[in-house]
Amino acid sequence: MSVNDLKVSNDDSDSPSLRQRIASATGDRHAEAKALADRAGDAVGEDEAKTAVREAHGDITSGAENSAHEGRAVSELASVADAEAVRDRNSH
Repeated sequence: MSVNDLKVSNDDSDSPSLRQRIASATGDRHAEAKALADRAGDAVGEDEAKTAVREAHGDITSGAENSAHEGRAVSELASVADAEAVRDRNSH
């Protein structure tokens, strides 16, 4: 088992990995996005993960009316679904 496989909770399949949580806590957005992209597998690329992380932390806004982050606390971590939403917005 590697650090990439560790989860804080086994109840949520999209729960941020320990690696993503540590990167977030240290403010390392690049490492946090890399951890999210790794967790997402082939579903999203690192660029989508970077955007999702920046949106989750309030560094940028999506501009999307029904953003996945709407109504969320700025300090929440980005999820695979958030990165997929970025991918879907960019594909149009």
